[in-house]
Amino acid sequence: MEYKFNERLRKIRMSRGLYQADLAKLMNVESYNISNWEQGRAEPCIADIRKLCQVLKISADKLLDVREDDYHDDLLDLL
Repeated sequence: MEYKFNERLRKIRMSRGLYQADLAKLMNVESYNISNWEQGRAEPCIADIRKLCQVLKISADKLLDVREDDYHDDLLDLL
């Protein structure tokens, strides 16, 4: 089953046994930020994605649901 970012974030947070307030405290953000991210009303900035990965002990690829087959060889050729 494929999840949207907000759904993945909620699922991962809950699998770690954290409430939104717990995650917010660990990240040094307000609880409403976590709520907004999980409800799809807002998305975290790059710095907050990095913090999420560190706190939740997950790679950015897994958090953002980036898969190897999402990379296109023709784009790599441009580099």
